[in-house]
Amino acid sequence: MGISFKPPLHQGVPFPLQNEYRITSVLSHIGSNMRHGHYICESCDCNTHWLSFDNERVQQLDQKSVLRQRSNSAYILFYEYRAAGE
Repeated sequence: MGISFKPPLHQGVPFPLQNEYRITSVLSHIGSNMRHGHYICESCDCNTHWLSFDNERVQQLDQKSVLRQRSNSAYILFYEYRAAGE
């Protein structure tokens, strides 16, 4: 799943290229506040599989599950830049 941003305008004329950013990892804090809890990381293998790292437990997830589960707890999001046409 990629996130496309509208191309910027330069003197009122849009640039012809459309760049894309694909989410590759989600770091989440699970806990009542920043002093209590722990971190969980989900990361994509650059295909369709996602792995969830929670202490010693590693499990495979799909992207929809990751985005749904972490919609309220995501702390840092990592994206991969893809130039238009790649």
